[in-house]
Amino acid sequence: MQKYSLTIAIVLFLSLLNLKAETYQGAPTKGKVYGKITDAKTGEPLFGVVVTLEGSGTGVTTDFEGAYSLVGLAPGTNKIKFKLLSYKEKVVEVAMVGNEPISLNITLEDVATDLGPVEVVGSYKQESVASLLIDQKKAVAISDGISADAIKRTPDNNTSEVMKRVSGASVQDNRFAIIRGLNDRYNIAFLNGAPLPSTESDRRAFAFDIFPSNMVDKLVITKTATPDLPADFAGGVINVITRDIPEENFYNIGGSIGYNAITTFKDRAYYQGGKTDWLGFDDGTRALPGSIPDVQTYKTATTAGDSSKLFWSKDFTNNWATKRQKSAAPNGSFQFSLGQKIEGENNQLGIVFAASYNNSYRFSNVTRNQYDVLDNNTLLRTYNDSMHKHEILGGVLLNIGYKIGDNNKIAIKNIYSINSEDQAVLRSGLTNVNDTFAVQQVRNTAYWYQQNQLVANQVVGEHYASKIGLRVKWTGGYSHAGRIMPDFRRVSYARAYDLLNPENTTGTYTAQIGNQVQLEQAGRFFSTLSEDQYSGTYEFSLPFKFMNGKNLETNFKAGGFNQFRTRTFSARSFGYVFKTGGGLNNSYKQGTLDTIFSPDNFVYNRFYIDDATNPTDAYDANSTLHAGFVMFDQRIAKKIRTVWGVRFENFNQGT
Repeated sequence: MQKYSLTIAIVLFLSLLNLKAETYQGAPTKGKVYGKITDAKTGEPLFGVVVTLEGSGTGVTTDFEGAYSLVGLAPGTNKIKFKLLSYKEKVVEVAMVGNEPISLNITLEDVATDLGPVEVVGSYKQESVASLLIDQKKAVAISDGISADAIKRTPDNNTSEVMKRVSGASVQDNRFAIIRGLNDRYNIAFLNGAPLPSTESDRRAFAFDIFPSNMVDKLVITKTATPDLPADFAGGVINVITRDIPEENFYNIGGSIGYNAITTFKDRAYYQGGKTDWLGFDDGTRALPGSIPDVQTYKTATTAGDSSKLFWSKDFTNNWATKRQKSAAPNGSFQFSLGQKIEGENNQLGIVFAASYNNSYRFSNVTRNQYDVLDNNTLLRTYNDSMHKHEILGGVLLNIGYKIGDNNKIAIKNIYSINSEDQAVLRSGLTNVNDTFAVQQVRNTAYWYQQNQLVANQVVGEHYASKIGLRVKWTGGYSHAGRIMPDFRRVSYARAYDLLNPENTTGTYTAQIGNQVQLEQAGRFFSTLSEDQYSGTYEFSLPFKFMNGKNLETNFKAGGFNQFRTRTFSARSFGYVFKTGGGLNNSYKQGTLDTIFSPDNFVYNRFYIDDATNPTDAYDANSTLHAGFVMFDQRIAKKIRTVWGVRFENFNQGT
């Protein structure tokens, strides 16, 4: 009932926003042009640029972000004038077709000596291209990236797929970023300028496949160090940016159906999961039974004189049966995004909401061979793995921005994303191939499920003192990354194999369960990772002229960064033990998986599950980071620019 109430509340809230937007703005009767104006040399946004429509009294000025919105354009060709003291005046011709709004970003060039008006006439398409090039040129450090416009033209479902299109970037295992050939531990992930936690238990890495692509406004990868960036990266800083105040009201609904010649409508292996698997999270079906005690209690329960392990063994779910789906469904995705801009007399309220859902199936055949490099590369094992994957990716984004006048903006940005990967692996092959008389033919099964989720909440502020050109930015953020791997199960069958005369192989496959725990032969594994991160950034920049025989255009920037992280990881490992005797023999282990591991088959002191967890399978950790920097960005000549400064960091890690 609560879920339905929340859905209704969101719909009513968005409908109310739409009504308010219509009240403020009304139905447009003429065309509209909007965009941002920046300095052609530095790329900085220009405040106070006068934007007028020639032949009318319509005019506006840009705010501290260089943004403007001009209405009143009639169908046909319109001339728009951009004017600011000490900059060349520019006139751009815009051809309006109907009342469809046009995005027009402009760059203005300054004039060093002659302050007289210089009219430059060009088309709006050329100006938009020039603005994009300026964004690439203006960056203090070497960077690259991709914008929302380019992302929309791709079939990519998540951010890791988008990243493959950025120069110098590649993706490992379909989720981890490789920048300039350096793996994930040398890269840092940011969301709107705030750091993201690691999604891995044993290394510093962020899985970018957790972000649906329709939630990204821009992805920027910075590849060189500057004082305002963290000091602990060598590959790149990856910043995923989402927007808050849209230029125009919009809503987009999209969907797709994908066909894979190898997977779609083909046979698929799977096992019985939970009822909420289609949503990307486990409903508890795979969870460790609540009756299972802590590691110490489990291990101290001896099999002699204590039947506790027998009863605990019976509590584990018997979900071993391999099922078959004759026709795998096509891949599908759905995206919805909505933006509302409510304009008052001097203020603006913007809301951006996005939701995404992707459901995909993948099948692959992998051949794995193992060789003995110390014995002339003799073949030891050869396997053929049939890997059946079912992946779910979903997310919700809600950003609210409020612009106060022309000089202040505060935004609240929230994102929740979840993805899961459910996998059944069926292996067949040979072991001990180099020993003709000890070759075994194996048939292994593994069921693997992983669920990742990310919650990120941020408050962002930007302020501008127009009289002195002072800009202040600050961010406060909280993020949580969680990963669970519940009930990873694997078991191995084997039988003797006649390598010289394969047709003579007639033995029965027997589960490889011995009188002591062997996790790789028959075992179950549960793990949980949780990381919480609190961060705050603050910086201010001030342009000025530095006198040293001549004016040096200088931008002074200073700020700080604080971060506190806590992480918890825990894992439990269980293995099956089978001791012959008391009516139990190898024929007991020659049945199907669901019959072997049926709770009715466990026998006191003969067949049971034992705890194989190690003390190193769990840890708690925390870290704090405090940093400050001072940076100078100086343009010495038209083609010479220097960036210099100092950064200090204090890092402490504890348990």
